[in-house]
Amino acid sequence: MLPTKNALSVMQASPVVLQAGDISYIWTGEGWLYLAVILDLYSRRVIALSWFARANRCRAMDNSMVETFFKSIKAELIWRNRWATKRQAEGAIFQYTNGFYNLGRQHSSLGGKSPLAFERKAA
Repeated sequence: MLPTKNALSVMQASPVVLQAGDISYIWTGEGWLYLAVILDLYSRRVIALSWFARANRCRAMDNSMVETFFKSIKAELIWRNRWATKRQAEGAIFQYTNGFYNLGRQHSSLGGKSPLAFERKAA
């Protein structure tokens, strides 16, 4: 049984209790690179990244925050760049996620804080 919306609100009151994930794809000179991401729904911090050869869909109860992350990374990084190799794309995505998104990207839903700043304040 899936949690109700009220239960989701309660579960989001502490870090790493509720997570969501999704899969997207990025074109490179070597072909498609598939990217899987898992977000902590409390702070929207990316807690896991994985690259693989083809997508396998997973069931998710609500991945709207992950879809928002994919919209952000595509607008801020992917649509502005072209990579000759999958390795180059992986490096750029890793740097964006760990060097910018988690550390410095401000979120209106977090009171203008980055995911890590939001977690530090809540701790």
